[in-house]
Amino acid sequence: MNKVIIVGGGAAGMMAAISASKEGKKACILEKNEKLGKKLFITGKGRCNITNACPADEFLTHVVTNPRFLYSNPAFFDIHSVFIKKLENLYKQKILENTNKKLLELYNKDALTGLYNRVACNEMVVPQYEELKEQNRGCTMMFFDLDDFKFINDTKGHKYGDKVIKKIADIIDGCKPDNALVYRFGGDEFIVFVPEINVEKTDRFLDTVKKLLKNENVNASCGTVYTDPGSGKTFDDYLAIADKKMYECKEANKINKSRGFLK
Repeated sequence: MNKVIIVGGGAAGMMAAISASKEGKKACILEKNEKLGKKLFITGKGRCNITNACPADEFLTHVVTNPRFLYSNPAFFDIHSVFIKKLENLYKQKILENTNKKLLELYNKDALTGLYNRVACNEMVVPQYEELKEQNRGCTMMFFDLDDFKFINDTKGHKYGDKVIKKIADIIDGCKPDNALVYRFGGDEFIVFVPEINVEKTDRFLDTVKKLLKNENVNASCGTVYTDPGSGKTFDDYLAIADKKMYECKEANKINKSRGFLK
């Protein structure tokens, strides 16, 4: 077994001895004081020097033997004050980061539904669409719009209309594909973006939404488009196509119109 002799039984010496012991070495600490880690006891009331935030004069009163030698080293006061200032700055920075995060959530989230809003759609989906296009991968876009929403607002009031919007948002978001993103685009319009093309999965999702909406006596029209990465079309181009298909669906729904309301 290797033996290690460590001169000085302060905090650093004790840590060195622990590290040596963990590596299977026999450690011997040489310390002139009557006990190890004496500074940890005589300064900072049992705390390490570096964590003590009291004034320098008060700090020195806890140095039992010859505290005046510290006065000969101006760096002592500079290091102490700089460290405390650094801690304060780190704390303030953390507070600022948390505040900015909360503000960003408010900026990107729809207050009524809790879904991402149109601003977030442009900031999050458009870059992802462009990245998929560069990788020669297609994606799926669905444009939902509630049927007869004006009629609901006019007959039941806007407060009731808000409940309908919230319910539809919960239904769409609750059964969306695992990798899908849902946005409230505005009013009673919702966008679902899926970073892949899976017709079978999309059909199942649309069937589920239709059944759940029917259970609530409401209906929505939806236009679905599958993108072609080689078409040269932008995100907005495909969004316009999905929007057009949605209105075609809405016209078809008017042939067999049934005005139901949220229970």
